[in-house]
Amino acid sequence: MIKRIILPALALAMAATAGAQDLDSLCYTVALNSPALRAERANADAERLQGEVDNSLAGPEVDFDYKFNHNGGENRWGVAVGQAFDWPGVYAARGKSNRLRSAAFEQLYRQNVIDKALELKLAAIRLGEARANLKVVIEAHDNFTALVASLKRSYDRGEATILALRKSELQLMAVRTSLADAESELCAAEAAIEAVEPGCLASFKDVSGLYIKPLQAREVYENALASSPGLAGKRGEAEAVRNDISVARRAALPSFKLSYAHDYEDGTHFNGFGIGISLPSWQPRKAVRLAEARAVAAEFGVTDYSIVLKARLNAEYTEAAHLYSRISDEREVLAEDYPALLKKAYDAGLFTVFEYLTEYNSYLDILTEHNALLARYAALEATLGKNL
Repeated sequence: MIKRIILPALALAMAATAGAQDLDSLCYTVALNSPALRAERANADAERLQGEVDNSLAGPEVDFDYKFNHNGGENRWGVAVGQAFDWPGVYAARGKSNRLRSAAFEQLYRQNVIDKALELKLAAIRLGEARANLKVVIEAHDNFTALVASLKRSYDRGEATILALRKSELQLMAVRTSLADAESELCAAEAAIEAVEPGCLASFKDVSGLYIKPLQAREVYENALASSPGLAGKRGEAEAVRNDISVARRAALPSFKLSYAHDYEDGTHFNGFGIGISLPSWQPRKAVRLAEARAVAAEFGVTDYSIVLKARLNAEYTEAAHLYSRISDEREVLAEDYPALLKKAYDAGLFTVFEYLTEYNSYLDILTEHNALLARYAALEATLGKNL
């Protein structure tokens, strides 16, 4: 009697790295076309343009006055054209902050695309697991249906017991329940991927299994994390906030207004110019202190972001390494078609119907657990390698 459950070659087929690379490309393409990310791209462009607008000179000012002489003399009038501007260094400092923020937004947008692609890939992994499990249960359903039909014929000829027939019928009922559960999980997995990006399910019609990438050295993932767009974006934001200190200090300096004036009075035209100085607000020091406080908060934010990412990477890598070791060990006991081996053993009289059903049930349980193992590993590796 065969007591050892041998995992099928289906599991090995799921380990195709080429399939994993195709899935990565598909997820990235779908993510790029996401309406949500397109809106985010447009918002980032709008923020950049708003910064340019805010750092532009105000429009020229034109003043006109006309005075009536009620004693019968000539009326008087005058016109002035002026331009107001901040302390010159403010524009350069503000422009630098805008450039730093724009670069940071670009990096954060890239990270959001990566995160969206990862979200799609995790949903696709669930979809692949659901489809793989459904395929196994359908095969089991077909095999048990054939077994029940065979036992009915044997029972009619007096070659099988009623207990064996009923046992096989009960097993067929059980596998029908499993089939319904597998179909429900497939529907849930399809709904999950649609929830990530509505209308994208058709793009994942060829995802029929779990695609496993080999686990790389921890340093590879750590280096990818250190150079990730997300971390670069956070650092860029912090640098922009630090530069805002310079903006605040220069904004505390006076602003100016230069104007040309022309007046007409008593038949005489007068030309001249005017200079205006606008003193800073009463609380320039507080504005600088506010910018400094925000810079400190941004620095701590970058540090916290980095620590959280590294801690998560270490935990995920440890678990992934353990799972990959298990997957590698199980490859040593793979066989092409274990249900066929069971059927041969049963037909040869090596198994009773009860033993056959017991072994087949064990096979289904182990294969489902194995698919879950592959899915969990695939999800961890996808998360670890999202920035590669």
